[in-house]
Amino acid sequence: MKLLMSKNILKAFLFGIYEVVMLFVFDVFSLFKFDFSLLFLYSFSFLLIVGLNVFFNRLFAKNTFLKSYVFLNYLTSSFLCGVFVSIIVGESLNVYLVLISSFVIPSLLPTLFVFLSSLFLGSKSDNKAKEEGEVKESLGFQNEKEIAQDQLIEETNIDFVLTNENGKVLLDVKTNKIICFEANDNYAVTYYINDKDEVKKSMERISLKKIEGILKRINATTFERVHKSYLINTKYVEEVTGKAQAYKLEMSRLQFKIPVSRSFKVSVLK
Repeated sequence: MKLLMSKNILKAFLFGIYEVVMLFVFDVFSLFKFDFSLLFLYSFSFLLIVGLNVFFNRLFAKNTFLKSYVFLNYLTSSFLCGVFVSIIVGESLNVYLVLISSFVIPSLLPTLFVFLSSLFLGSKSDNKAKEEGEVKESLGFQNEKEIAQDQLIEETNIDFVLTNENGKVLLDVKTNKIICFEANDNYAVTYYINDKDEVKKSMERISLKKIEGILKRINATTFERVHKSYLINTKYVEEVTGKAQAYKLEMSRLQFKIPVSRSFKVSVLK
């Protein structure tokens, strides 16, 4: 805050010198007869322009509405300075007009400079914000892909384990290696791919409902109960054949087709 204030005072001080120099170059005060010395007029103009410039600079910076019109700071302070000086030393309308113009006209140059600078910087900041937005969007997209990949890897590493009442492991296989489960009376047949890339079957005394519960518990999300007798891994579905109410699924690595229940929405698999 102190640094910003010191910069504002420095700018106002330089602008005050600029205005006084312009008044001196055009020798404005010598055009009229005043009861004041030239030194007083130049000093008074300098102090007034600096004070007004600092005031308006702070006003424009703090006010939300005026903030975008900060380039008018020099023009406004010059105009008011011309008005005050005219009131003090002026005797006629011509004096007022000449003095006000003498303050305002030189201020047009710095006003234009600040205006063009704000346009350039604003455009630059907009482009930077746009680039940052695109980068964030790109990073967001990459993060989504990474999350999806992480989820896939996580699911690939999920172990599906079946044990008997004594805790003995009957089947231990990664969920991404399981093609489907088939109900067979009080048993369930698991079709899976072993480490030698061969399709194997394993039969255990368990219901598909319990298997569904296990898959849900380990967060294996690629499995669907498509029929009362079949629970499939949708990753292995190659094609949906047949007509409505008689759909069948061709599964990768299996030699037979799996029937689909009428209540199951085949659109989930497409």
